[in-house]
Amino acid sequence: MVETSGVLDALAGLVWTARADGRCDFVNRGWHDYTGLGLDDARDHGWQTVIHPDDRPSFLAAWDVIRQAGTVDDIDARLRRFDGEYRWFALRPSPFPAGAQGDPSWCWLAIDIDEGPSTDGRMRRLLDRLPIQVAFLNLAGTSEYSNRKTLDDYGMTLDELVQWQTSGAIHPDDHPVVHEQLERLMTTGEMFDAQVRMHYKDGTYRWMRCLCVPFRDAQDNVVRYVTCQLDIDDRKRAEALLAAEVALLEMVARGETLPRVLDAVSRHVEDLCTDCHCSILVVAPDRKHFWVGAGPSLPDEYNRILDGKTIDAGYGPCSLAVVEKGPIITADLANDPRWEGSIWPPLMKTYGYASCWSMPILSISGEISAIFAIYRRQPVAPTAEEQELIDRFTKLTGIAIDRAQADAALQISEGELRAALAQLSEGQRLNKTGSFTADLTIDQHQWSDEYYRIFEIDPATPPRVQAVRDRVHPDDLALFDAEIQRGIEGHGADFTFRVVTPTAGLKYLRGVAHLIDTVAGRPIFMGTVQDITDSKLAEEALRASSAELRRINMQLTDAHRLSRTGSFTWDVLADDHAWTEEIYRLFEFDPDTKVDMRMMFEAIHPDDRQKVEQLVQQASEGTDFDLEFRVVPRSGSVKHARVVGRRVGLATDRPIFMGALQDVTSSKLAEDALNRARSELAHVTRAAALSALTASIGHEVNQPLSGILTNANTCLRMLAADPPNVVGASETARRTIRDANRAAEVIKRLRALFANKAPAMERIDLNEAARELIALSSSELQRGRVVLQTQFAGNLPIVEGDRIQLQQVMLNLLLNAADAMAEIEDRPRIVAVETAVGPEGDVKLLVRDSGIGVDPQIVHRLFDPFYTTKSQGMGVGLSISRTIIENHGGRIWAVPNDGPGATFGFSIPPAGGPAGAIG
Repeated sequence: MVETSGVLDALAGLVWTARADGRCDFVNRGWHDYTGLGLDDARDHGWQTVIHPDDRPSFLAAWDVIRQAGTVDDIDARLRRFDGEYRWFALRPSPFPAGAQGDPSWCWLAIDIDEGPSTDGRMRRLLDRLPIQVAFLNLAGTSEYSNRKTLDDYGMTLDELVQWQTSGAIHPDDHPVVHEQLERLMTTGEMFDAQVRMHYKDGTYRWMRCLCVPFRDAQDNVVRYVTCQLDIDDRKRAEALLAAEVALLEMVARGETLPRVLDAVSRHVEDLCTDCHCSILVVAPDRKHFWVGAGPSLPDEYNRILDGKTIDAGYGPCSLAVVEKGPIITADLANDPRWEGSIWPPLMKTYGYASCWSMPILSISGEISAIFAIYRRQPVAPTAEEQELIDRFTKLTGIAIDRAQADAALQISEGELRAALAQLSEGQRLNKTGSFTADLTIDQHQWSDEYYRIFEIDPATPPRVQAVRDRVHPDDLALFDAEIQRGIEGHGADFTFRVVTPTAGLKYLRGVAHLIDTVAGRPIFMGTVQDITDSKLAEEALRASSAELRRINMQLTDAHRLSRTGSFTWDVLADDHAWTEEIYRLFEFDPDTKVDMRMMFEAIHPDDRQKVEQLVQQASEGTDFDLEFRVVPRSGSVKHARVVGRRVGLATDRPIFMGALQDVTSSKLAEDALNRARSELAHVTRAAALSALTASIGHEVNQPLSGILTNANTCLRMLAADPPNVVGASETARRTIRDANRAAEVIKRLRALFANKAPAMERIDLNEAARELIALSSSELQRGRVVLQTQFAGNLPIVEGDRIQLQQVMLNLLLNAADAMAEIEDRPRIVAVETAVGPEGDVKLLVRDSGIGVDPQIVHRLFDPFYTTKSQGMGVGLSISRTIIENHGGRIWAVPNDGPGATFGFSIPPAGGPAGAIG
């Protein structure tokens, strides 16, 4: 007998056995030859290492299900070949009977199922049952397989579809799209997704959506392409039909002429219904004749015959459809007995038509307004799809005809209204009453001449609600809008409102409107607008009370006195001023004096007159103003004032302002006192900071003094020589002078920093100012083992500011950086000073240290007064620095470094003049 192992070695597959716990105890030769592994390598669970890592979890899960259910099923997985390549296998486990120890085993058979050039019978039978077209293409793009649906739809054999691109199955106009998509698929792997017309066996083309994707083997190599075609012809037809309906409705909504709309309807039907010729015959108002609404593809001579044709039920199907109020289908003209004796059949034959379908078009009232006729050159009846298409377009055509007739009726009505309005024109002029008709829904109106005059609107201006609304007083806009909305909703109106016109100014008007008609669901109003300004003003004058005016005036006067504020009106061009008492008090003018600009300029501080002149210029151009200036009245005391003015909206022909002027002397003096206190505190802080540099300053002064002493001794020796060395003595004298100047410069800089002078604005080279400060503090930094690095930007713009204050900020940041590194021993103590130009052109200076850093949670508090992180600190240095920088129009900040330490910096705008180049 042949041994079992020999039989298993002869099988065309990989065979191994494994116990229920997964331990392997046998592999055949096929296993060894494919995997390169022997039984020793496969023992225990070693055989599972040849399964692709991505497939191993699903494989073990599937085997667990098989073991528990006791059923046999294939498991697909990739197995590693001896050369490292993976291939797809179908793994089938078969159970062995339980051994003596009751431990069942499983025999595994693995069959190579990696992609080959053909599809097995099971897959073919599955694909043949699918209701969609499926095909496989090889790497050259030719067909390997097409399912039954594909063959049946195209009426071709598998061999005929091999060269599918040239088989005639694709519409000629779609070949470029197919070639482009196929090339992209084969070069980039991008999915083929295109809409293509395919030629069916019945001779028609149908729209298909073609999808094609690459199919890959276990090594991720493309081995073929799989394509599916979905029939989307019905959807495309539905989309085209919907687009045509939308286009027609848009034409109707835009108010296109009826002939253009009917022509478009006919052309759309001809596009959607193959080989048909459309005609629309409109029933004349006398109900006895037709006129041709459209017939774009019918012969012109045939259209002329139909135009004006009498409606006669015995003549043809179009007339009969009107009489019977229903569709008349003549599918076979030659054999239809209804038209015996009529001259219509020979006429049709003359132009080559064999059938005619006539469909009535109903109006909104139920009457037949037109006939939709379709002619064919073949004796055929409409299909269900064609019938549905015609029904939909007849309804659209009915809407278009109804709209045209309604518009015509509206035009007649509007003409009658205009005639009536002409008769009322003279009476309206006499009693200042304008009349109107209004269709608020579509914003169409008719205004009388008096209506235009009341609102002072140019008669050439189209009558629109917005033209009136532009004249309405701002305080009455809400009322006006509400009444317009009520009118749109169909309600009448009777209300009083104000308008502001360019010439007459403020007017009071009464508007009355009554609903007179409704057109196509829109309310139509007729009404009047009467100018009641004279009566309204008289009415208000009667109600006015002099006592009330006095009371209001007293209250205003008291309020002005308490707040030291006066109010005014100012007609700029007329130099006319109306002041309250408090302004007279400020200028120390007699209240009975008529004030003019000359008098005011004489009382304004000389240094502020230019600002006030600019204010007057702006006011003459109608610009609002807000200015602080000083007044020096006859008493000689200097007063600070703030004036605010806003142009009066009611005056449109000249700038007139209302405003207030306040005496702010007290608050200004308090502000100056506060600034002086701040300056004193800054000086104290600066002196305290400089005291920390005593040793450094001593070093800076000692160096030039030592040089002076050495050079003086050398000079004496040279002069005492025999003969005297006059040239050498002169050189040492020059060095003595140089060192003396150097010491003097150090003392000069120190005196400037210690001085308590008022801020003085000057143009400053920020690089130079930083170098001066670094020179003063270099010895102090060296004593603290601080390595100073500088990176000054070239071409740095000049800034404008107080040099001493800016150097105080730099000194504060530099000493803080040194203090932050005082206890650092595990890394170099480095301070980097950098200048640069910011993204918006501002000039910035950064001080970066490698110290203990700052907590991001408290960064926003570092510049608050009396807040400090130092045990001996006062918390005023950074606060004063912020005040200095903000007074220079800049900002100051702090951020933690990405590594150790923190970065403090500030930025200020460049000087207004041209930037200087800084090296």
